[in-house]
Amino acid sequence: MTQLTNFDLVKAENDVIENVKKAYFGVLVNQERIRLSESNLARVDSLLKEAKALNEAGFAEKIEVSRIQVQRNNTYSQVERSRTAWEISKEILKIQMGMPLTVDVLITETLEELNSSEEINQLLLREGEGRVELDQLKTTIELQQLDIRNNTSQYMPTIDFVGNIRRSGAGNELNTVFNKQNWFTSSLLGLSMNIPIFDGFSKSARIQKK
Repeated sequence: MTQLTNFDLVKAENDVIENVKKAYFGVLVNQERIRLSESNLARVDSLLKEAKALNEAGFAEKIEVSRIQVQRNNTYSQVERSRTAWEISKEILKIQMGMPLTVDVLITETLEELNSSEEINQLLLREGEGRVELDQLKTTIELQQLDIRNNTSQYMPTIDFVGNIRRSGAGNELNTVFNKQNWFTSSLLGLSMNIPIFDGFSKSARIQKK
């Protein structure tokens, strides 16, 4: 049971670390989305400016300008959604780290720096590490098996050894109480056997449940 509690502690610590890592990774991902969507917006703005110029010169239809304008509006909305997601992911990171929400978080690392090609290749070559979840399950199974054995053993008869020895004394007068002839010894030896016959199927139900 102590071993299972220790595994639970390790699992809780791993969960905290994992949640912080996921939150931090989410910030970097949204930061990269902002960069990509802003780059895309700049490209669409350039296309829109070119289309307007061609339309004014009579080389492009107005509908083409409208189509690019719609595309520009959608791209701008994507930029705003990415910025909102980035702000939310920073708040989640602060919560996972136990930081006050009033404190600002400055992220100086980029997604590319976090996942360099060299580190990814090294990670792919590493041996897999044991997970504490497997240790938890293994220990839980062992405890359940011991519990099943305990319940199954209750079908067996039990024999108890009973023993008792006692010495008593008495006297008509206080000064004769401690005389040897006024004291006597009694003892008891015996065996007690308990044979289970019928328990209303309660043990069977507990074993099936385990």
